[in-house]
Amino acid sequence: MLITQERNDVVSQAMQFLFAIHCWLLARHQWMLNYKLHLDNESLSQTIVELPSFEDLLPKSLVLPTILQNSFDLQQAQLETLWQQVMQTMLTSSQASLFQKLGKCKLETAHFLQQSNVIIQQLWHKRFLRDELTGAWIRPALQPSMHLQLQRIKHQALPSTLVMLNQNDFRQINHCWGYATGDQVLIRLAKIIQQELRPYDQLFRHHADVWLILMPATTHQSAVAITGQILQNIRDYKFTAPDQHVFAANMSIGLVESRLGENMSEWIARADIALHENGKPIPQRKYI
Repeated sequence: MLITQERNDVVSQAMQFLFAIHCWLLARHQWMLNYKLHLDNESLSQTIVELPSFEDLLPKSLVLPTILQNSFDLQQAQLETLWQQVMQTMLTSSQASLFQKLGKCKLETAHFLQQSNVIIQQLWHKRFLRDELTGAWIRPALQPSMHLQLQRIKHQALPSTLVMLNQNDFRQINHCWGYATGDQVLIRLAKIIQQELRPYDQLFRHHADVWLILMPATTHQSAVAITGQILQNIRDYKFTAPDQHVFAANMSIGLVESRLGENMSEWIARADIALHENGKPIPQRKYI
């Protein structure tokens, strides 16, 4: 319960930061629209210094994990630089005709909105909802995705399959060769798994060495075929440790179809049971 509460606190704080960014963008977009309306008499509707800054919009109590805070700081700096560049271009054309000013204002407004949208998407998808190490989706992104699939079986009778994968020897790898080697194993495993997934499948990093794959509109039988190839590819891949020892990852798996009337926690719990009952780990491999 404590872990869930801490995770929800981080998500809540991150959402406050995203809301502040959107307010910051909205104020500047409105300023640009007002500027365009007042070009005919060359009077600015609002000076730049009157626009709210990030410091004005961000809650004073905002506290985020270092990695997430650094990501937000980077995107904030990019947005501020973009705004300064746009303003410099728009406001250094005092000798231009009204037609030229209107044209430049239109172009710069479109440019600002397009580039700021790119930055926001990077923050939302690549920073906020993606695991920094593996690129997999993180746990806060799991709830809305699973909710959508549970609604599909309710309204469209379309079952989806949830797959849980566990790397059984992850602690042993960390113990033998250190966390850096363990990180490299996780990075490679994520790539191996993603290679076999369809564009609409989602890979989540559920815990340190536990993965979830959400397969929309997919029966258990169809999921078995896909995950079978994933497991084969994992077994075939040979990792090389810093001391040149060669080893292979050891995975357990559990697959469960969605059921009408169940919630997200129940669906994950069934996948966990399937992992331990049906996804028996392969006997421990000897390190070469």
